[in-house]
Amino acid sequence: MNGIEFLKLRKNDKSTTNVSFIFMRKPDDLIGVTQCFKQGVIDCLIKPVSVEQLYRVVQKTLEITPYATLHQDTPAHASG
Repeated sequence: MNGIEFLKLRKNDKSTTNVSFIFMRKPDDLIGVTQCFKQGVIDCLIKPVSVEQLYRVVQKTLEITPYATLHQDTPAHASG
């Protein structure tokens, strides 16, 4: 299973629909990058990735992800 197949499975699984994904691809894989964005990844980094690049993308993802999505279905917030 490759990353795109994994992403499709996760996006079709109700329990992981709202999970944000960041992918890393090889520099010569422009088709893969396009497929990632078509499947709804938040960002796609081109390898090699520096710590600073990864930090910026994770920070951006956390800023645009609604708080409710980050804490959805956690034990402290689960109804019961």
